[in-house]
Amino acid sequence: MNPISIREATSEDVLSIVQLWIEAVDYAAKLDTYYARSDDGHLVFEEFIRGHLEFDTAVVAVGEKDKIIVGYCLGVQLERPPMAKERDYGVIYDMGVNQHNRRQGIGKRLFEFVKTWFNSRNITHIELNVLIANHSARKFWISLGFHPTIELLTLTK
Repeated sequence: MNPISIREATSEDVLSIVQLWIEAVDYAAKLDTYYARSDDGHLVFEEFIRGHLEFDTAVVAVGEKDKIIVGYCLGVQLERPPMAKERDYGVIYDMGVNQHNRRQGIGKRLFEFVKTWFNSRNITHIELNVLIANHSARKFWISLGFHPTIELLTLTK
């Protein structure tokens, strides 16, 4: 088994990250068609990731195996309104691991990388969204210590 290295992403990694995003979004769309990507979604996401590589309030981690990007995780530092006691918090915007490389600890290591980045900024509260129908993702995040705190209700006409 070849070792997986976890590191901060560079602009050279963006197209590989986009391919992983396509895989993840297409899976999510099978669970709920509302989350289907637009025809140019991959281009929009490419610019989204490129932008976040430049922000000092974001980190993009990648997992690399044999010089191939097999996973990524995007974490962003956000701020609550002034009336909140704890203002700064972290959000995992996105994570994806290639289907052929899952269940090898890559997702956990990607999260740990991003969590360390949050810790370096004294961020103690991290949030993320996960589809209720995505049982494997829910199980994964719960295994890392996350727990449900808010239920998002939606209405689609």
